[in-house]
Amino acid sequence: MIWIILESLEINKKALYSSLFEDVCLGRTEGSKKICMQNRIHSRKYLEPYRKKLRKSLTPAEAFLWKQLQNKKLEGRKVRRQHSVENFILDFFCYEEMLGIELDGQVHFNEIATESDKIRTEKLNQLGIKVIRFENRMVFENLPEVLERIKASFKS
Repeated sequence: MIWIILESLEINKKALYSSLFEDVCLGRTEGSKKICMQNRIHSRKYLEPYRKKLRKSLTPAEAFLWKQLQNKKLEGRKVRRQHSVENFILDFFCYEEMLGIELDGQVHFNEIATESDKIRTEKLNQLGIKVIRFENRMVFENLPEVLERIKASFKS
């Protein structure tokens, strides 16, 4: 109903929409401008209990990789673990690079999970987030290659 009323009024819709949503700045800059997003897509409060639970129960592969990523160990980039974007919780996320890192275990190796992962990745890509995936076993068997692929995904 409200949209019908808005359509009939001759007003600046962009200004109205901007006032309806609080800008959330990501802290990244391009040139001298801060990049802000409408709505809150990062770290939504209702997902906090789930994120905390996942942080307390990392898979062995996540814990192993986390030791290499925490405290800005990888080229000075701050990486967060179990970070939410919209309704998705990423295993690892780097704001500075807008990079999501996902580790896939056995549960991901079926047709339904593969399709779900594809849709999730496409949605994150639409939000400007690049997603890279690794199998859990690769983290244990070839950690240097995993770290090199993460670094190669950095923009700068």
